[in-house]
Amino acid sequence: LAVQYDHVDEMSPSELQQWYAQAGMPEETGLEDKDICTLLKLVTVWQALPLAELRSECEKSGVPIPGGRGGFGDIEKQRQRMTKQLLLQERMIAWDAKGFQANRIGDVYTVLRLVETSAQIDKMALDKLLAWYEGLGFPAEKDMGKDELCSLMKLVHIWQALPLHELEKECRSFSIDVEEATSSNCSIEDRRDKLMDKLLEHNRIEFWEARGYEARRIGDMRIAADLVAEHMHVEHQMSRE
Repeated sequence: LAVQYDHVDEMSPSELQQWYAQAGMPEETGLEDKDICTLLKLVTVWQALPLAELRSECEKSGVPIPGGRGGFGDIEKQRQRMTKQLLLQERMIAWDAKGFQANRIGDVYTVLRLVETSAQIDKMALDKLLAWYEGLGFPAEKDMGKDELCSLMKLVHIWQALPLHELEKECRSFSIDVEEATSSNCSIEDRRDKLMDKLLEHNRIEFWEARGYEARRIGDMRIAADLVAEHMHVEHQMSRE
């Protein structure tokens, strides 16, 4: 193991990134070389463990063992499957700590796609982000920065990834009346769409409230949005004079 650890320590950043990608992991903003190095060393240990110890490691981590306790098929394939499951478990813990709501989403591959989408959002140009924002029906304020727009787009993707019961819980955490927001006979997809609309409405009202538009007192998101747009228009006219 000591020799293998030394080899890992000597790997270049591009080699570490290549290993991470080949392991089926997504492109990820903020992932440092030392994080990949630590993961690769963990994988090295798991691959060196006797099969019985590797199964015990899976059980301790709550990772399902392929084929049950007895396993099945080729020993090396079992080892590869269990190692991959342990690696995914490690990443789920890290992604949850980074705010990707991995525990609430539950499905590792949904979270994996979410992490990759987040990295793609970080690369988007400001004009593309503004076009997306205006496409939602909101006025683009002149001092809106890329960070604010990226954060909002990522939040929308997280809402889309949440199971319905978690989406309802998210609404209740902001005192949004779930039953009032949706009718009893609407489909699951319609219910999700309406709940996401309510979350987005709450998010923007709070954002505008913080900017001094008294959006809470207005209460209606569209009226508040029109007020913001009018304010932007007036500022633009004044700047031209």
